[in-house]
Amino acid sequence: MIVAPGPLPNKLFQPSWSEDGHHFCYMSSAVDPPPPGGTPTTLNLGGVGLPSRAVAEVGMRFEMAGVGVAAGSLHNDRAIVVSATRTWAIQLSSGRVLWTRTANSTGPAVHYFVASPDGRFVADNSVPCCPIGVSVGSATLIGPDGTALATVPGWVHGFSWNGSLVVVSTAVDEKGVQVLNRATLNPVWSAPNDLKWARTATDPTNGGHVAVGVSPTGAYAGSDGFQAAYDLHVIEATGKAYLLHGQVR
Repeated sequence: MIVAPGPLPNKLFQPSWSEDGHHFCYMSSAVDPPPPGGTPTTLNLGGVGLPSRAVAEVGMRFEMAGVGVAAGSLHNDRAIVVSATRTWAIQLSSGRVLWTRTANSTGPAVHYFVASPDGRFVADNSVPCCPIGVSVGSATLIGPDGTALATVPGWVHGFSWNGSLVVVSTAVDEKGVQVLNRATLNPVWSAPNDLKWARTATDPTNGGHVAVGVSPTGAYAGSDGFQAAYDLHVIEATGKAYLLHGQVR
């Protein structure tokens, strides 16, 4: 729950929490619903029991598309704002654009940006369209200064908190789940029994660890409308892994 002493902007988008567990970044727009030509959106910084403040105007919101916060970090003084085709790194203290990139594509494709929770690394996922589901696509890894570091075959689902580990599906239908060392791209862990990706979770107190949920059906909801139970594995930077919880739902 977001708590603030005053009214929040008219349209509140899903927040992204900082490492302190008290502050969060979110997008807002003054007009809801947006007009046919769209409406500007604003990156805001708020906190539990604290007033929110506008950081910078970034992107536009349309009826069927908009922008969101992929990561926000007070420690690193930055937020990652993403749309369907573009990503921005914004300095929280000044509102300055540190860098911006458009989606990396050579043809019709579906893009989805994922960021490390500390805001330093971004993955630009690209899957050829259409149809979707025939190719696994690839992801461009982007570094702290906005430059492309490497291309990873597959779909990046997330990072460890500090970006040192990358969670990726190397096959279609969210199969072939691996955790890669981001610096070397070498796999340090693979999901057992070819299980599908279901969830990625991180912890700022163990920034080099990442938790990965896997199950036979992955992230898709079953006939009852709920996601199937999954096994949650914790993977350390060395590749050491252990089952944290079984059949999480």
